[in-house]
Amino acid sequence: MKLHGEQHMRQFLDLAVKEDAVAQAYAVTGEADVVLMLQLRDMEEFDALCDRLFRDQTNVARFFTMMVIRTAKNETAVPL
Repeated sequence: MKLHGEQHMRQFLDLAVKEDAVAQAYAVTGEADVVLMLQLRDMEEFDALCDRLFRDQTNVARFFTMMVIRTAKNETAVPL
């Protein structure tokens, strides 16, 4: 994010969670400000989402992606 603060973070996250492809959205510490977990059909859908969320948004300074090539474990339940 170019501009920081709760208002700017909330504005971006509100936009992101409206996207069907966004399965999870996190505000994080460290080098990145936000981590989005996406579920997409193909690269065309990914490119269109990047246009809407990153390229068209003036407050996004930069973004990078990582693609899952193999899932070893995908469990979200927390044992109680």
